[in-house]
Amino acid sequence: MLLTTLNKYYTEAEGQAYLEALSKQWYDNRLAPTALTNSDLALQYFAQPDTNAFYQRDCNNERVKQANFGLLDHQKLREMRGIEYEARAVLPPFLHHVVQKRRFKPSLALDTAYYYILNGNAYQAPDLSSLISSRLSSALHSLSAAFKAGQGCLKRAPQSMKRKAASASKHQLKYKTQAASGIQARQVAEALSVTVNSAAKTVADAAASPSASHAVVPSEEKPDSSTAA
Repeated sequence: MLLTTLNKYYTEAEGQAYLEALSKQWYDNRLAPTALTNSDLALQYFAQPDTNAFYQRDCNNERVKQANFGLLDHQKLREMRGIEYEARAVLPPFLHHVVQKRRFKPSLALDTAYYYILNGNAYQAPDLSSLISSRLSSALHSLSAAFKAGQGCLKRAPQSMKRKAASASKHQLKYKTQAASGIQARQVAEALSVTVNSAAKTVADAAASPSASHAVVPSEEKPDSSTAA
């Protein structure tokens, strides 16, 4: 997707080279990253054509330094035409921004590439159109995956609802059966309780009756001793 977008502005070879450049980095271990305290030092660190593939050897910066004993004159740089580099301190000494420009006249220069130096490591930053295209491509991929997942859920939903309804019916029947059994058990217990209470009351009434308290209990007759003799 990103390469297709780049092909609108570059040839296929240039677009492929641009993508490869985005995955590269450059670092010079001869200088500590904490030494890049301003934009001039950052540009001097970046401007190493022998080792840094991001920096063009035939740029205007190198031409000005060759004509000025290794020193960079920004005023002369603005009077030239062609590729030039400019560094901007963002969060020194850890982060610097380097811009590659194509200058047409002193008052007109177009940015052609962006780089950043983070803790001494130089990277090429993607341009805005490539970044937006990449983000849109990622968003569309996520939306497509979510849409397919939603379709799968909709297809499985009716079967799942049927299974849930059948399971709910079984549980409801089970609960009704258990409830009916509980009601019958309570009814039997209540009937037994009434019977026991009635029997206990009958026994209590019989014990409290006056005829029962004054009843004569026949005594056992003893044989007469004289008669026996």
